[in-house]
Amino acid sequence: MKVTSLLFFCIFVVPPRLHVEPSDSEIVARAGATVALRCKVTSGNPAPSMEWRKVNDRLPAGAETRDQDQTLTMTSVGRHHSGVYECTAANGVGEPAKAAVTLKVLCKYGKVIVRESVDRTSPVFTQILLWVFLTPASPSESFFF
Repeated sequence: MKVTSLLFFCIFVVPPRLHVEPSDSEIVARAGATVALRCKVTSGNPAPSMEWRKVNDRLPAGAETRDQDQTLTMTSVGRHHSGVYECTAANGVGEPAKAAVTLKVLCKYGKVIVRESVDRTSPVFTQILLWVFLTPASPSESFFF
């Protein structure tokens, strides 16, 4: 009698799931600070690839992503760093997983001074010129931009 053995392998595919740290949907940082956003994969088979992006813009110059833990690090943040950052994990199974966090940077600008000039010499239109000046702020004053 001949004995035959069969061996079966099952490979389970699982769509990606992720979590962004810090888990707050909004982060507030002072100008000049270092901000680190971590995208942590909680599941996915095959292992998902991950990517950070700034919604409706490019990642700011100097923003670095470490491959080991997909941490997006930005040093000396300024108002141009403010915005929505999105982490995407994809592995070809189901839809890519996405998580977003909003970064607001407190900038030290002073009070806004507005001066206007109105020119009504034309009977057809009125020209209004507006100048906006920012004065130096005291250390206790901060504004969102």
